[in-house]
Amino acid sequence: MATYSIKIVTGSVKNAGTDANVFLTAEGTNGSKTWKNLNDPNDSNDFEKGDVNVIVVTSSTDLGDIKKITIGHDDKGAGSGWYVNSVQITNTATGKQWYFALNRWLAKDEGDKKIKVTVAPTSVTPDKPKDPNTQESLLSKIEDWSNRRTSSAWTGISKKDIAEGLKQIVNYYFGTSKKYTVFRVCDGNSNRTDYFTGVDQGSGFSICGPVAAMFYLAKYNMNTFVDVTTTLYEYGTLLTYRVPERLRTLKDNSKVKSLYKCYPSVVAGVCWMFQASLAQKEAISDVDFGSSCVTTHTRPNEMFSDVKFLFGSKDVKKQGLTSWITVGYAKDNLKEWINYLKKSGTVFWCMHATVLKNLRNGENESYSHAGITDLHWVVVLGIQKTTSGVTFDLHSWGKLYRITVSYDEFQKMSYSAILLKA
Repeated sequence: MATYSIKIVTGSVKNAGTDANVFLTAEGTNGSKTWKNLNDPNDSNDFEKGDVNVIVVTSSTDLGDIKKITIGHDDKGAGSGWYVNSVQITNTATGKQWYFALNRWLAKDEGDKKIKVTVAPTSVTPDKPKDPNTQESLLSKIEDWSNRRTSSAWTGISKKDIAEGLKQIVNYYFGTSKKYTVFRVCDGNSNRTDYFTGVDQGSGFSICGPVAAMFYLAKYNMNTFVDVTTTLYEYGTLLTYRVPERLRTLKDNSKVKSLYKCYPSVVAGVCWMFQASLAQKEAISDVDFGSSCVTTHTRPNEMFSDVKFLFGSKDVKKQGLTSWITVGYAKDNLKEWINYLKKSGTVFWCMHATVLKNLRNGENESYSHAGITDLHWVVVLGIQKTTSGVTFDLHSWGKLYRITVSYDEFQKMSYSAILLKA
């Protein structure tokens, strides 16, 4: 079904109005439709001198490009003659408009004595471009890609799995699943476990750097994320990086859902393909499901390189270990974080995962400030300063979390950070 808005302007000449029953037929490339007894619901005495009346109508099918209209009336009632200035028809779904300049009488006692006339558009305004980042546009784009004949550079990972995984991530982003997130902030309950994003890291794999970068790309521009992912699947290239054939043709790729366990399992193919490619880019040796390369930490210099690579931004800054040696330094770093977030940037925070696990699970496991065995990259989405500390909204392990820590804890749990203005 298609919906149209019809705007009819009656002229301002003497006796221009009519009380007759008005009709309009639109003929398009996909069919025609006649609407009889047109009435403006907001005007009890429509089509009078100087009136601008708007009527919303429907058609069982989209008429396509409207090539002509016939407009007229049944000549009922005294003084039924009507002077019409113009008609404008708008397809409410696409925004496309057809304008018809008439400037003539439809009357048996005026002009050419006709009470209906057929005219072609005087002008046509093209469709309004669709926002590529709407849920409808993204899901349609993924479905179209899924149905097209394309190549595959990844042996064992089906195109269907990639399409379904992308759809799941899009739906999580827009909040159409029962358990969802919109990739922004939590509702204040730090213990909730259902803020899933679909951008998860496989259970047992310490691949948090690529996960954080992948997540923020999806948050920053979901349309770009879909394009990058589908191109990676088709051609084996992550932007300008050619992923080695050895990784793309692993025999265990066909077991990705069981080997690279994500929540939900449908996103495993997307997550492994993207994250393993980025991990391989930063690794010295080969990446595979059993590789130590995906069970070790992404170093700050590697994360800095990954962020510059994915976002092509010159405004990337690293805060190294020495910038966290005192609480005062940590507070200065926090001010800079807030400034970046205010300017639509983000922070990739390398922190001690032990602290996050303790806060999440109510544990009290110790850690070393200078230690590296529990380092973990998260994306900072929101910051709220309190009288005694600070509250963060974070993305980690495929979910959103809200944590509150003192300034002393913030200093001790911080190892490094990458600041980005994309």
